[in-house]
Amino acid sequence: MSSIEQKNTYLSGFDSLYSEVTDQPLEVIGAIPSWLSGVLLRNGPGAYDRPDRAAAGEPPVLKHWFDGLSMLHRFEVSDSGVRYSNRLLDSDNKRSVLATGKLEYREFAGDPCQSLFRKFFAFSGPKTAPVPNASVNIAVVDGRTAALTETPMPVEFDPTTLETVGVIQPDDDLTGNVTTAHPHVRTGSGELVNSLLTFSRTSAYKIYRLPPQSTTRILAGTISTDMPSYMHSFALTENYAVLVEFPLVVNPLLFLLRRRTFIENYSWQPERGTLIRVLDLRTGEQRALRLDQPLFSFHHVNAFEEGPVLHLDLSGYEDASVVETLYLSRLQESGALPPPTLRRIDVDLDAGTVTHQRIGDATIELPRIDSARSQLSYRYTYGASTVGDPSDFLNAIVKIDVTTGEAIHWHQPGCHPGEPVFVARPGRSTGPDGEDDGVLLTVVLDGSTGVSFLCVLDARSLTEIARAAAPHAIPFGFHGGFVADR
Repeated sequence: MSSIEQKNTYLSGFDSLYSEVTDQPLEVIGAIPSWLSGVLLRNGPGAYDRPDRAAAGEPPVLKHWFDGLSMLHRFEVSDSGVRYSNRLLDSDNKRSVLATGKLEYREFAGDPCQSLFRKFFAFSGPKTAPVPNASVNIAVVDGRTAALTETPMPVEFDPTTLETVGVIQPDDDLTGNVTTAHPHVRTGSGELVNSLLTFSRTSAYKIYRLPPQSTTRILAGTISTDMPSYMHSFALTENYAVLVEFPLVVNPLLFLLRRRTFIENYSWQPERGTLIRVLDLRTGEQRALRLDQPLFSFHHVNAFEEGPVLHLDLSGYEDASVVETLYLSRLQESGALPPPTLRRIDVDLDAGTVTHQRIGDATIELPRIDSARSQLSYRYTYGASTVGDPSDFLNAIVKIDVTTGEAIHWHQPGCHPGEPVFVARPGRSTGPDGEDDGVLLTVVLDGSTGVSFLCVLDARSLTEIARAAAPHAIPFGFHGGFVADR
């Protein structure tokens, strides 16, 4: 393989995939651990244009990685093998793009077509809104498996067949224009916690709790803001919801005045610093504290309390330029990303102070932890990383010790992994030594062969245990989870 080809091994991860397979057995190299049994579900972009336009090499209708049509992937894993299925989510945008080659409803960086304001705010009325392109995450809502995006309308799908069922309608009066794609499951109660943002002259974040087996959201508190921040995720501790307002902000009136895509209305204003908004879930009391340093992040890692101090860990950037680098046209030129590193923000509620530090030097995106440590002190986080050539997109899995900053990697030339999902070994120690006793599951694009494979890594050493090749290249996705057999 030439050096030019080697540098471009990530590119097929941004091609459209139109073929769908059902329950296809995959050849396994290595040995699946005997205790590993369950289903890995993944969500992410699957297609960016109508097939004939893509085949003709025309510029895609969907121009940003975040805008691709949602495709669901299912890996059924056991010691007897791996079976794979995939299917496009049946959203209104999917029907429009594949039938007409046109975008009818707003996306993150999609063509605004006629009236962005009308199309964007159509999503705020769940009784009449279309099925959104829920291409980001997967969660359980009211006992149902749902695909999520930043539109506040979870889309139920069958976790066995991947067939789209439809929007899960809330049974309450809460409304909002956008949400985060990363709700938290609150330790102990099992309820979901998330934020709704309503755009207005004075905008508001509405923090709500959603009990298990319910569609009735309970308002925990409302936080007013003059310039809403773009927040893809937020932090949750045992008692507090914490919104980190990065200085990528918008004046909502611009949605009316400009014919620009959603994210193009936001501007980077570093002089604002980073505002930390804390909501006490027990009392509704609010605090706002300012970090002078501007930061940007898509993904929080974990958060926990230590006395009056809240520790907030995230995958952080110096600015928001990463948004621009993820346009498909830019990615065709180079896979180099601004380097995201592990950051810790400490909020001392008694002293009223905020401090910030970087943990180690390794890059990390799409971070995950042992979910049993959510909202608790923890030691390890896992994510996608880049080693060697910075233009080689995400080409490694990283494990970082958050107490020391030390990192180890799994890396193979020409291979590009996605989010690693930790699965604990049954019967592991419940003490600190057991936190990384398990495996990581990640979907890896092998750019040299043009196909993807499910990779099983030992979570302690990052040594490869097994892999199972899919029948095609799986476009780079975002998030998902593993459901173990009971």
